[in-house]
Amino acid sequence: MHYLNIILLLHFSQFNVNLALEYCKLCKKGTHTLCLYKEGPSDDCLEYTKPEMTTSLKKYIVDIHNDIRNHIASGQETRGILGRQPAASNMHILQWDNELEEIAQRWADQCFGAYDQPQHDQCRTTTRFELGQNVLTASTPTKDFPEISILILNWFKQVQDVLPSDLEVFSGIRRGKFFIGQYTQLVWAKTRFIGCGLATYLNKIDTEPKAKYLHRLVCNYGPRGNVIGKQVYSKGDPCSKCPYSRCHLIRTSLCEAIDDPAIFKWLRVIGQPLKYDRKFDGDSCECLFRVN
Repeated sequence: MHYLNIILLLHFSQFNVNLALEYCKLCKKGTHTLCLYKEGPSDDCLEYTKPEMTTSLKKYIVDIHNDIRNHIASGQETRGILGRQPAASNMHILQWDNELEEIAQRWADQCFGAYDQPQHDQCRTTTRFELGQNVLTASTPTKDFPEISILILNWFKQVQDVLPSDLEVFSGIRRGKFFIGQYTQLVWAKTRFIGCGLATYLNKIDTEPKAKYLHRLVCNYGPRGNVIGKQVYSKGDPCSKCPYSRCHLIRTSLCEAIDDPAIFKWLRVIGQPLKYDRKFDGDSCECLFRVN
């Protein structure tokens, strides 16, 4: 039995080594986060804690994102430099992804300060697609991690500085004095997966009691948004340009998740209806989180 345990342990260790080596081969520029840093908090982390990423917390983070995306896609957002944001015809529902979470957690575990550079890791790509990233670091007097929705809404509030032209052709994460890149990644239509990491640690720079601890939220998104020259989302009736015309049953302004496109091709062959009954009100569901 001991011999078997040793063999299994060796095989598992070899699997982890091979997996790490695969990540090391992915980056054309820079070193992959999973290659550059060891698992767990870095030596720079003091009084480190990590809130447990439970299934319910993952769902909560995804629900907040999807409520925001559904709200935008339905055309109900009234803020913006020129007023109301246009509805989106091709915005996907987001799903949690454990690989994206692992990469995000590794970056969060480096315990950088709120104004340290760089705020984003050099390379976080996967074999499936490149990843976008939003990062926020908040300071509080206690180790209690702040309400997640408040941190995500901090990215969302950039909508007030967005122009329609920013959505047609993405030109950068800032326009003049306005930062818009966290918002545009939040609502990037073709992004389908999200995974986030959390970390709390001592603030080594600011000695003010009210800023004793830093709380870092890192979210990775795939496929990545904020691609220069590309469209943030396509304007039009909600869900009117979704793949196979499938709209989400609850968040009716978003495209349904397509885990296996072959299933939808099969549905088309046997003559099943390709569209759900839906209302273009965006907030017809009993959503966990409201953006009003």
